[in-house]
Amino acid sequence: LVGYGFYCSSNKSLSYSLKRIALLLIPFWAILLGIFIPASYFSGTLQEFGIVEIFYNMFGLSLSLNWYNWFVAFYIFAILSLPYLYKIIEKFPRYGWIAIFVGYYCLAVCLHFLPNWNTNPFLYSLFNYSTVMPNVVIGLMCAKWNKEGLLPAWFEGRDKLSLCFLAILAVLTIQGVNIPTKGLPLHALIIPFFIFAVIGFFNSFKMKHLTNFLIEVGDLSMYMWFFHAIFFTT
Repeated sequence: LVGYGFYCSSNKSLSYSLKRIALLLIPFWAILLGIFIPASYFSGTLQEFGIVEIFYNMFGLSLSLNWYNWFVAFYIFAILSLPYLYKIIEKFPRYGWIAIFVGYYCLAVCLHFLPNWNTNPFLYSLFNYSTVMPNVVIGLMCAKWNKEGLLPAWFEGRDKLSLCFLAILAVLTIQGVNIPTKGLPLHALIIPFFIFAVIGFFNSFKMKHLTNFLIEVGDLSMYMWFFHAIFFTT
């Protein structure tokens, strides 16, 4: 969704990315300072942290206060790099995204061989970023293909409902089997089929009220993500 949304935005500049980061950090800091830091203080664990550790938590570089902090660091890295990735893909529309996809895999492999990569806050966040970014690149390309009318119509129409369910079941099965891939993010290549199938299913019916509801939920999804972390962080 990060990549898809970025491609659909009219402004794809670095200033846009900085604005999106601010819109993410403001509610995140409100929850961090209003809930997680006080909870850590009253539980007696905050005394173990220094100012640097709290600073790391504020930008998602440490997960000591909130396990879901990882998304903040990832989003910052991702949204800052997307203006440049977009330019590469527009300049090399056929193979640029493939090169970027492979490049992130190579970056993740290289980081994995660095000493203490998983205990260094910056390297660990960079590793997470490099492993998740292929999904963002695929999302960006789906938006590009959709704009150009190149998205497959395999799942459009009520006569394709059985194919929709088959595709959804196949993707969920593959995801559940955990096929060894040596870290290669193959899930980024199969998840679009799941999304196409789900969209094809909903497009086969007129669900105006459901559509409006999902739009409203989508506007609040980031806040829901941060709020649910309260109940899943120990």
